[in-house]
Amino acid sequence: MIMDRHGLKGLVVREKHNVYYLTDYWEAISEAGWPFAAFAVLPRDEKAPVTLVIPSISLQRLDGKVHPQRSSVFRSV
Repeated sequence: MIMDRHGLKGLVVREKHNVYYLTDYWEAISEAGWPFAAFAVLPRDEKAPVTLVIPSISLQRLDGKVHPQRSSVFRSV
C-alpha cells in the first residue's frame, strides 16, 4: 500500500470522483465551478472512518443521508 511505503498516516483526496468513491457524496457545488468544494480524508487505519469535509452550505444535503459509519457531523470547525 502506498501509505505504508511512504509512512503516511492518511491521504487527502479532492478530485470529485475520488471523494464520491470514498464517501458516496457528490458535491454539486463543484459542478458550478467552485474548486475544491469537497475533500475526503482516508486514514491509514482501516478501522477508522473516512472523513468528509464540505462547505457549510452543503450540510443540508446530508440531513438524513449520512452513512451509519460516517455519522459524526461537525457543524462548525
